[in-house]
Amino acid sequence: MPAATDKGKMIVLVSSDGERFELPETVARLSHTVLDKMNKDDYANNTITLPNVTSDFLA
Repeated sequence: MPAATDKGKMIVLVSSDGERFELPETVARLSHTVLDKMNKDDYANNTITLPNVTSDFLA
């Protein structure tokens, strides 16, 4: 599970092809797609799966 850092709470985005990207929650909230998933889902373990987003778009 991602830890909190001096940048705040960390979350993990998981792309449709299984790649994992750890980033500060404040940065993730800049994406409307991610923000929508955060509002709709209880993202357990600070992990958000994005089934329609490939790693190319998250890298």
